[in-house]
Amino acid sequence: MKVAALAYRELPETTRQEMTNLLTNHPAFPDWKEKYAAEGQNLEFGAYLFMQASLWPDEIRSLDHGHNKYSHKEWHYINYPLVGPAFRVTEPYVDGPDILKGIHQAEEELSGSEETPKERAIALSWLIHLLGDVHQPLHTVALIGGEFKKPHGDKGGNGVWVLVKEGHSAMKLHQVWDDLLGSRSKKARTCYNESLELRSRYPNEKLGELGLKAGAKEWSLQSRAVAVGKAYLFGKLAVTKERDQAALLPPDYLKNAKEAAERQAMLAALRLAYDIRAFAPPPESEEVAKF
Repeated sequence: MKVAALAYRELPETTRQEMTNLLTNHPAFPDWKEKYAAEGQNLEFGAYLFMQASLWPDEIRSLDHGHNKYSHKEWHYINYPLVGPAFRVTEPYVDGPDILKGIHQAEEELSGSEETPKERAIALSWLIHLLGDVHQPLHTVALIGGEFKKPHGDKGGNGVWVLVKEGHSAMKLHQVWDDLLGSRSKKARTCYNESLELRSRYPNEKLGELGLKAGAKEWSLQSRAVAVGKAYLFGKLAVTKERDQAALLPPDYLKNAKEAAERQAMLAALRLAYDIRAFAPPPESEEVAKF
């Protein structure tokens, strides 16, 4: 939701209006409109729609056990193998649908001239969601070694148990990273306000990665590098698949992880805004900003 809110603010007014109008064709729009009215959100309607659209691909995955016709469960991740001690970059062991293919299809459908407004609205929702997912480091990796066998390894930290605090229940490492930016239970207005504060701490000049070659593959590999260094600590993080053997996270782990997650979210938002403008072009008189 924060990535969606940040990206919305980065769009020029004409593109915001165009994308807001497009999302009124989304199959979930009646529910979003009703929810907006009921909650009395003191928030621009377009920003609210973007934030709701960001959640939709996860929501439909949980409905009907993932059999919703719009659901693509493999699109949410890519499993680059992490094999220590060198952690050299290699392609996933399994070739099939993944987050890179999902982003590409969403971009193509958003820009397509033959797609219906409904199809383009669904594509926009997926693009918003997947740009967030590809910048969550544990959506890009699978730790291989020891208890974690190829091809799926630890499934992006979903097979690893850790302790955040002594005396607390163990958590999956993936969930730890999912929660670094806050809970989904927060009101949209609160989430939006927190995104503004995040933007103030990460101006473009502090995000040198924006000047690097752009594209889903490059973004996913940058996230992989964050996973190696910040999530698994270059192989030094104690990992186990046994919940009752979970080890306590090292001092400052959460602080460093949160900083990395916030930086990734800001990169995701700026890249999403650029992607929307590139694949849903504004009027000819308005140029697409280059990072």
